[in-house]
Amino acid sequence: MVEVKSTACGACGALLLGDGPQPQHQQVTKLPRVQPEVTEYRRHTLTCLACGVANTPGWPDDMPMAVSGHGSKPRRAISVSAWGRISVISPKPARRSSTPR
Repeated sequence: MVEVKSTACGACGALLLGDGPQPQHQQVTKLPRVQPEVTEYRRHTLTCLACGVANTPGWPDDMPMAVSGHGSKPRRAISVSAWGRISVISPKPARRSSTPR
């Protein structure tokens, strides 16, 4: 806790002592610095030597997905700006086509 008090009167300069009867409160939460951990997943397409069919496996079930333009399913993400603002980014719902009647 940090106590913030004036030590002298702003009008006349006289010494101020004690505590205010109802101090104003302001709480500030600081987030710890985040060190990202990057894991690259490589998905290989292999061609069967017996029949020639190309085989591409699915991504692992436990792999975290992010919003990307590469066919991955969008999931909610959290962003923290340099100023400490937190944003929760959710995927946009699919648009419904509107057809005139």
